This record gives sequence, structure tokens and C-alpha cells, in this order.
Amino acid sequence: MKIDGIKFDRLFLESGLDLRLSPLVTVKHPKISDILMNQQNSEDVYWRYVSMVLCDPYQNMVLLHDEFDIDYEDVDSFDVFCLRWDMLDKQYRSEKEKYDAAGYHPLYEVARALCFFLGEHAFALRQIGDERKLVDPDVDGYEIGRSAFNTMTAFIQLINGLSHAGRINPADKNAKAVLIAQMRDEIKREQRKRKRGWLDDSKMDTIGNMVATVVHGGNGGISPFNFMNAAIYQIVSAYKLIYKKFHADHLLGGVYAGTVKSESMNHTSMDWAV
Repeated sequence: MKIDGIKFDRLFLESGLDLRLSPLVTVKHPKISDILMNQQNSEDVYWRYVSMVLCDPYQNMVLLHDEFDIDYEDVDSFDVFCLRWDMLDKQYRSEKEKYDAAGYHPLYEVARALCFFLGEHAFALRQIGDERKLVDPDVDGYEIGRSAFNTMTAFIQLINGLSHAGRINPADKNAKAVLIAQMRDEIKREQRKRKRGWLDDSKMDTIGNMVATVVHGGNGGISPFNFMNAAIYQIVSAYKLIYKKFHADHLLGGVYAGTVKSESMNHTSMDWAV
């Protein structure tokens, strides 16, 4: 399976194994018990962590355009991460006394997101030679450069079932300007909904809905008694297979009943295991 030009074997993803980037750097493949975090709104927190680490240029096109005058197609996830880190660090330095009095740092949430996937570390962004790297100053040799960071983000996208399908690829600068304006308007609408408490709660139950489908509508391999130990990709994969098999079964039933002509079918739709 490939995303952003980075490939992972499906067998590796299905295994639920963590991703080892170097002898010192390992990316967690979260289990449902990790995501739950013993919090009432754990899924909402988890998706915030995912968003903060991914730093997807497409999703951040408005920020890149408005704050940095950067075309989102000219940068990668690591660039966006560095820009956001610098912006938040500058925010802290400009109002240091206020933040210190409140006992808060604007980078706190970013650090928590990194710790969730990478383990507890005192993260810092440093210039090492010609490259900026995410480091832990307390651990000699703990470094995450551009290539490793983008491999991590590709891994996190895939295990969570996130894809680039349906994204708009503007044909020219004018079309891109329209797309950015539409995204800006959508962000403002979401902010107003959140402020007024109008957000659709079902959108924050994506993992919960997948777990319910797999546990109660699957073949019993993942049950109410063991789903907490399932890795997120195993839940995502099982959820997709259930729906593909359901669709294939209905098509086959239609063929047998004579309501669907087999010669008009796309036969790849019957291969529900892919």
C-alpha cells in the first residue's frame, strides 16, 4: 500500500507492529486501548493528535497561503510541521510572561501528539548541518529528519485509513485560488458551528462506529472481549472488508435472482478481500 510515494506491505500493516525508523526512533501503531486513553472524549483527542503530527499541506493550504504566502503544492509534511512549530514558538516568545504566568506553552499540544506516537521525549527542533531535525536533547542520537518524518506521516495516514481520494487537483492558479477560498470559508463555518455547539457528534465517532461494526457485524474474530487489543489498522481493515463483502454478496444475490446481469458487472467488485 502506497501513499505520498511511500510504500508499506499490507502484511506489515495488518500485523499491528510499530514502525521502527531507527534504533532509537519507533512510531507506535496504536491499539484501541491506547486511543481510549481513559478519557471521555478520547477519539476527539486522538484525531487532534493525528492532525498535529500529519501536518498535511493540502489540509493546511489556507494557513500556508494566508500566514506564509506558500503554495501548498510546493511543500511536504515536514515543511508544514517546521513552519507551525516556528509559528507557535514565536507566539510564546512574543508573550512569554503571559504564557509563563498561565503555566502553558503553545507547543504543548504538539508535544503531547508527538509523545503519543513516539513515546515520552523532550522534543526540540534543531538545525543540524544543512537539515532541520526533530530531536530529544536528552537522548544522544535521537533525530528525525525530513525523510523519516514523512515516512512516519505516511504510516499514520495508512493505519488510520486516510487517503487522498476525492481531493481536488486545480488545473491552474485561478482554480487553486478558488479552492483555497472555498477551504477558508469551510474552516470559518466549522469554527462557527463549534462555537455554537452545532457540530455533528457522529463525525467524532468514526473509530467508535468502526469498532461497533466490526465487533457486532463481523465474523467474531474481533469481539467485545478483545477489541481493546486490536491495532487501529486491524479495525479499519476489518471494517472495510465487511462492507466490501456485504456489497459483493448483494451483487451475487442479484445475479442469481436475475436482477443483475453478470456481463455488465465490474468483476473486481466481487473481490472483497482486496
